[in-house]
Amino acid sequence: MRMRPSSPELRPTWWDGLAAGIVAALAIFTAAWYYGGLARSGPLTAAIVHRGQVVQTVELDRLTEEMTVTVEGDYHLTILLDRDGVRVAESDCPGQDCVHTGTITRAGQSIVCLPEQVVVQLTGGGGGPPPGGGGRAEVVAAPTRCWDRRGGMKISTRQLALCAVLTALALGLSTLENLFPVTLVIPLPGVKLGLANIVTVFALYQLGPLPALCILAARCLLGSLFAGNASALLFSLLGGTLAMLVMLALSRLPGLSVYGVSIGGAAGHNIGQMAAALITLGNTAVLGYLPFLLVVSLFTGALTGFVSALLLRAISHVKL
Repeated sequence: MRMRPSSPELRPTWWDGLAAGIVAALAIFTAAWYYGGLARSGPLTAAIVHRGQVVQTVELDRLTEEMTVTVEGDYHLTILLDRDGVRVAESDCPGQDCVHTGTITRAGQSIVCLPEQVVVQLTGGGGGPPPGGGGRAEVVAAPTRCWDRRGGMKISTRQLALCAVLTALALGLSTLENLFPVTLVIPLPGVKLGLANIVTVFALYQLGPLPALCILAARCLLGSLFAGNASALLFSLLGGTLAMLVMLALSRLPGLSVYGVSIGGAAGHNIGQMAAALITLGNTAVLGYLPFLLVVSLFTGALTGFVSALLLRAISHVKL
C-alpha cells in the first residue's frame, strides 16, 4: 500500500489564508530580528568578505572620491564604493545576481555573489564586518527505483516511466527558469518562480512521497551535472528536501488546499537555500534576504499552486 496524501483540495480555502499569514508573519519576524540587531549609530561601514576572509573594510563617510575594489578568483568582480553606497559594477559570474542587486545604501543591506563566495555588507556604528569564518561529460542515467515503506518494490513499469518523464520535465522547467532570470525584475539572489515545484506537487499527490523524493533527487543531481556547477547541488538538495518535507506535512492537514501546500513548499525551499548559503559562505549577512524571499514565496507559491490545481483537475479521471 502506497503512503500518499488523500485527494487534494483544488480550490483555495480559508486555511490557505492562514498558511500564507504564517509565512508573512515569519517574514516580519525575521526582518525585525535581523535588521533590528543592526540598528546602530555611527559611520556607515562597508565590509568586503571573500571566501570567509575580510579583504577590505571602508568607512563610506570618509571617502572623498569613488573607490574601486577588485576581487579575483574563479570569477572577477569590480566593486565601487562612494559616500552614497556600494555596488558591484561588473562581474563575469553566472547569473549576475550581484550586479542586479544594484546600489546598497543602508546598514543591514548586503550584496552576495554565491559563485565566488563574496559578501559585501553595510553596518553602522563601527560594528565591524560580519563573521567570516572543461571537457564534455557523458551522463548515463541508471534506472530509478522507488520503494514503499515495507521495503518492497511497489511501482509498475508505467509508473517508472512516468517518474522518468516527470524528472525530464522538471529539468526542462528548471532550465527554462535559468534562461529568463527573475533577478532582472526582483534583485534578490536565488529568487525563482519555482516552476519545477509544479512537478513535485503533482508527483506528491499522484505517486506518493517516495517517488516524488526520487524525482526531486534525480532532478537536483542531473541539474547540477548538466550545469557544471557542483556547488549548486547543495542549494538544490537542501531547498528541495525541506520543501518536500513541508509540503508532505501540510498535504495531510484537513482543509488545506494545493495552494496552501505550494506556498508552504515555496517558503520551505527558500529557507533551505538560505541554510545552504550560510553553510557555503559562513556569513550571516545573507539572512537579510530571507524576509524578502519569504514574501516572494507567497506569490510564487500561489502561482505554482494555481498551475498544479489546473493540472490535477485535468487528470483527475486518469489512472496513473
